Amino acid sequence: SWNRIVHEAANRIITQQYMQENIKDFFYFTDGIKLKLANIDKDEDGILTTSKDNTTYQMLSKAYKGKCPMGMLSGLNTVVCKKYKSDAFKIKKGEISLASYRRNIPMPIRSADISSWEKQSDGNYSFFVYGLAFKTWFGKDLSDNQSIFDRALQSGEYKLCDSSFQLEKKDGKWKMFFLAVFSFDKELVKVDENKAAVCRLSIQYPIVIAEKKDKFWHIGTAEEYMHRRLAIRGALHRVQKACKYSKGGKGRDKKLHAIERFEDAESNYINSRMHLYSRQLIDYCIKRGIGKIVLDNYKEVVDKTHQENEESKFLLSSWSYYNLADKIKYKAAKVGILVEMEGDPEPEPVI
Repeated sequence: SWNRIVHEAANRIITQQYMQENIKDFFYFTDGIKLKLANIDKDEDGILTTSKDNTTYQMLSKAYKGKCPMGMLSGLNTVVCKKYKSDAFKIKKGEISLASYRRNIPMPIRSADISSWEKQSDGNYSFFVYGLAFKTWFGKDLSDNQSIFDRALQSGEYKLCDSSFQLEKKDGKWKMFFLAVFSFDKELVKVDENKAAVCRLSIQYPIVIAEKKDKFWHIGTAEEYMHRRLAIRGALHRVQKACKYSKGGKGRDKKLHAIERFEDAESNYINSRMHLYSRQLIDYCIKRGIGKIVLDNYKEVVDKTHQENEESKFLLSSWSYYNLADKIKYKAAKVGILVEMEGDPEPEPVI
């Protein structure tokens, strides 16, 4: 029930933020409507009775108080308002549309609302959120999540920040994920900001680094990337064709159970490869003491994906340049390496 409320509330928040920002365009209102988005107590021309962000919180309080924890809705209001503010300029220019939220939207949990951490004998942690008892389940823990929790809750090396819960239906069963967020100091390494790795994104190689005038360093290849991705697509198509021969009478979920196994397989594979390529780029820079990464043709490649031709369709459907750039920026910031998206007109190669 909280998940349904959060889904509904998120779309209401961003819609009201958009309407407030563009109320001056509603020319069919009477002339008595004032158009200044300010608190009327602080500005006589204002049309709001409180701050702009607080208007949507008051709306949530009136609609959902007693049905959902207000701490959760307060965190949601902060996240959605921040999202709208970051997108407002591009929305006004028509570059992107107003964001909409799906049913599996994460439910924000403030760190102050998580209490009574206790480590169990099996290595997992029990805790309480809004009076409800929870317990982690690390499973195989290939990502070493347990050590991250230990460093935050045992040694205090990390700090647990505002996090979220997410409900997802996998293999016909509902599962809950704790999307924990931790803060920690940057792992600064010794690098020279005057040395730059000039990188280009291409179809043949995910990342190409210009080491010298006629010497390039390649990270990944199209063959190894596309081979596995096309294999996943082929398997999905074969399962989809075979589904029409599945015996009916057991319900839709039972009939489509085989397809659901492939729903996230491709996106998980892409995410994994983007992590690998970005990690290899950062390791390349650390090994050579490079303090700046220049994504020379990032804007050019992204613009190509919006063109109406065969190459753009291939780029959009096969490569995930937004994902790759985000991971490069995240990993670079973690070790104190600068990232430039546009690049200089005539960037110098790595020396």
